[in-house]
Amino acid sequence: MLDSALFASAMNCHLVVSHLLWPAIAGAPPCSELELPALETLIARGQRALIEGGSTERWLASGFGVRRDGETALAPFSFRGEGGAPGAHGWLRADPVHLRIHADRVVLADASRLSITADEAGQLVAALNAHFAQSDIAFLAPRSDRWYARLEKAPLLRTTPTAEVTGRDIGSCLPTGDDQARWRSIFNETQMLLHEHPCNQRREQRGELTVNSLWFWGAGTYSQ
Repeated sequence: MLDSALFASAMNCHLVVSHLLWPAIAGAPPCSELELPALETLIARGQRALIEGGSTERWLASGFGVRRDGETALAPFSFRGEGGAPGAHGWLRADPVHLRIHADRVVLADASRLSITADEAGQLVAALNAHFAQSDIAFLAPRSDRWYARLEKAPLLRTTPTAEVTGRDIGSCLPTGDDQARWRSIFNETQMLLHEHPCNQRREQRGELTVNSLWFWGAGTYSQ
């Protein structure tokens, strides 16, 4: 028989279940007959606590102490999760996105709306690396929908995870901090480069959303 104290300690865990509660506006039918007895038992026996709002990414960064001067510094850990080796470099997520002007706002659509192929990701990242060859920035795309910027050192920024900007006006979510001028300039520069790329011209001809920008967030190093 297991020692009760050991058993209690072993069962002390946190579960992160994104979008667990179906939005009321969507109506009941999609989940009206859904039965989750094991999850119901865990919730019934668990403890409830109020935590800071925000995305799953922000919760993970807070829960595991992956923060640097207020920044949700997840990029190197995310890259490690892709099977990469972050080393001592600085990292940023450089998520491929589509920006669209809507009235007086610029609204972001994330990669889940873009269906980027591996070939398209390779072409666009190659163009970015050729353009920034004389800088300390190298772009990598271990997945077609998640890209990264590798640097000599992590920039001093406070950024907003892509998940928190999707469907919103980007104006209040642009990077701030000591290095904001440089990275807002790079943000604009990448837009001009991607807009003119033949890959995006072909997407537009097919009636698809273009990959016309990158969203930078998660600045940090693996060692923190």
